[in-house]
Amino acid sequence: MTIKVSILIILMSLSFWSCEETDVGPEAPNEAATIPDSRAILGNWTVYRYMDDNDNETSYFSNIIFQFTESGDFNLIRNSQVLASGDWQLRDNNRELDINVPALAGENDRLGEELYEIHDDWDISMDENGRIILRDDDEEFILQPQSN
Repeated sequence: MTIKVSILIILMSLSFWSCEETDVGPEAPNEAATIPDSRAILGNWTVYRYMDDNDNETSYFSNIIFQFTESGDFNLIRNSQVLASGDWQLRDNNRELDINVPALAGENDRLGEELYEIHDDWDISMDENGRIILRDDDEEFILQPQSN
């Protein structure tokens, strides 16, 4: 009987140890690195995931394209129509991205719920899959290059 109890205790200990919580999973981005320069973010991007205060609100950004141009212009596009325009700039050795969209200032949601969130300055990085990660307080965007 003592051997059975000992084996049971060992197995229970191993199962608790193997169930340790981890960040790795289908929704967790891979390790992020600094943006090498502004050319890395030029082009059209779609929202892979948007989290606000641990709530997945990605659906608010379906059919939305974030366009970063070489001249520093930023456009929000839906169904080939420009919804709002502004500008963007990398700062702090490419660790911060400022996006200024006057139509979205002051949490203006007339263009759609949650779109105003993009008007902000973001900590920026890039994961090993080439996705851009934007973070600010309790918000996180993960942008992926638009597929053609």
